[in-house]
Amino acid sequence: RCTSADDGVPDVKPYLDTTSVKFRRLQLPEIDAYLAAESALDCAGSFKSEGLGITLLDRIDSIDPTALIGLPLIKLASMLRELSYIASQDLRPTRYDIG
Repeated sequence: RCTSADDGVPDVKPYLDTTSVKFRRLQLPEIDAYLAAESALDCAGSFKSEGLGITLLDRIDSIDPTALIGLPLIKLASMLRELSYIASQDLRPTRYDIG
């Protein structure tokens, strides 16, 4: 959800990204090697697609693949642009005048 309270009334824009993940057929030695190399108990699904967990997968289907690791950043950036924000070099949103 993205909100703007310029007029005092929140503007709520719900968004849902459905992401599906298909694991490839894994052999026990591969699973053991992954678990030895990367902590998998502190994340949803017990794998990290941003790390070695990506090697366990056959495919990821999603409009915004960043949603898999938590926040759909492509959609968030789009919503921020709609509110006249752009990402500056240091990645902090900066308000600009559409004028």
